[in-house]
Amino acid sequence: MPLQTLPVRILVADDSASFRQALCVLLDQPPMLHVVATARDGRDAVLASRRHTPDLVILDVRMPVMGGRQAAVAIREMLPDSRILLLSVDPEALDGDPQVAGVMDGFIPKVGLQRTLWPTLERLFPLLTVTHDGARSTAS
Repeated sequence: MPLQTLPVRILVADDSASFRQALCVLLDQPPMLHVVATARDGRDAVLASRRHTPDLVILDVRMPVMGGRQAAVAIREMLPDSRILLLSVDPEALDGDPQVAGVMDGFIPKVGLQRTLWPTLERLFPLLTVTHDGARSTAS
């Protein structure tokens, strides 16, 4: 799915309020990126995805009520053009899970997030570029 316009509209779902808030601060970078919604569990992420139709959904693998795996499958069915990233403190959290491999666009470990997040976003949304000093800009 090519990105139509900027900003990239993002939904962040994580059961840790402090992590969710920190990730939102990192991601909400007008005019390129905009966090349109947050969720504390997978069920809320599915409902927020339906309401906000984000370009990017970032889901923690392990959340109460509905985990990231199940939410990713439901969101992919509902929004086939949205990008889905899963994240976890455990880099092997998704090993051997073919159902999730077919619906996600990437996995980011929470440890080292700042190092892997921006290259992943650039891969998913080629209009975004990150300069060596970490400032975000649009590709020419």
